Amino acid sequence: MINGLKNKGYKYGTDYELATLGVLALLPADQAAVMEDIIEVDDFLSRQKGYGFFGIGRKQRMMNAGLIVTSDYIGQSDTMHTAAIGGTISLIAAQQAAMCAAIAASSAAASSASSGGN
Repeated sequence: MINGLKNKGYKYGTDYELATLGVLALLPADQAAVMEDIIEVDDFLSRQKGYGFFGIGRKQRMMNAGLIVTSDYIGQSDTMHTAAIGGTISLIAAQQAAMCAAIAASSAAASSASSGGN
């Protein structure tokens, strides 16, 4: 599906966005139809406030389009919906925790370097 989107000029993120793409790939539907639906929703979102040039990035917007399409295809299946949302939230939280750890380590290294020179 990533290659299909890429061939049509749409780039799907390769970080925490991949969890949503995995769920989309497991949907019991024609993958070409799912891809077209994602593109249609992404085009709609790109015209909405907060999703434009200065809003949420294109990859995150594409992930949101994927979540909306997933929700539409899943319908009443709360288990699949919960798994998709839970997986995405977990990956985002893990990425933020890693970012905080990297910032703390960088700050500690900078502080150590500046106090070690005296």
